Amino acid sequence: MKKLTSLLLICAILVCFGSPMCFAEKNNYREVLDEGFRYEEDGCTMVVRWCSDGEAQIFGRMWLPADFDENTQYPTIIMCHGHNGNSDFWDKVFAPYLAKAGYVCYAIDCRSSFDGKRDYSTPNEDHVATVNTYARDIIVATEFMRGMSFVDQSHLYLMGQSMGGMGVQTAASRIGDEVAGMILLYGFIGESVREMMDTYDEVMAKPYANGEVLMLGGTLDSACAFENIEQCMALYENSTMVLISGTRHGYGMVPDRASEISAQAIVDFLERVA
Repeated sequence: MKKLTSLLLICAILVCFGSPMCFAEKNNYREVLDEGFRYEEDGCTMVVRWCSDGEAQIFGRMWLPADFDENTQYPTIIMCHGHNGNSDFWDKVFAPYLAKAGYVCYAIDCRSSFDGKRDYSTPNEDHVATVNTYARDIIVATEFMRGMSFVDQSHLYLMGQSMGGMGVQTAASRIGDEVAGMILLYGFIGESVREMMDTYDEVMAKPYANGEVLMLGGTLDSACAFENIEQCMALYENSTMVLISGTRHGYGMVPDRASEISAQAIVDFLERVA
């Protein structure tokens, strides 16, 4: 059975990376959901890859370095968007930037995250997304990527934006041994988010402890108030905070100063902990 599973996986990878695929302009590729659909820009390639949790299907976009070789292992980042968002967030700045720097990125659409406006992934039964459901989908995506031969198992990271940062911290508290580190983009845990986070007590009782944590945010973001930063950093033995002056919650949609500072800080972090 294991040999059969491996053979099927190899075939899937060849279908995705070894066959000719269609291309699209950057303005409209976000509407394409076909497995294996490919978009290329200077320095990186995006490929649509779906993963599954039983019968539920989770939409994802995989970003690859331009010189990607399926026989080489790459440090890999699982990316989770914020509340009422989707994987589109990551393709504005962070996923292409990191792919061009030599990392594989996998950005998913959490189930029911967009309040019915764009549920590419199979919706939850109650059509409600919570930090707990985000964490479930992050774990599914992590296990999916761990099955890829080109993923460096010892350098697999979780990255989350806003509510996605809370989902990442929850997922890492459950599968910490599989995660080399976390990157939190203004998605910090503290008393101020207790009521909105259904996994708060779980994470506080058993925080991630396997690797380092990078936190990024802006000085004009209420989520980055000193007490929130202090409480979140106190959870983790090895954590670093990058605080960007004059920046509000939600940045990362355009390649502005805050986004570029953060993207380079992430690359510096990954190179240091590798």
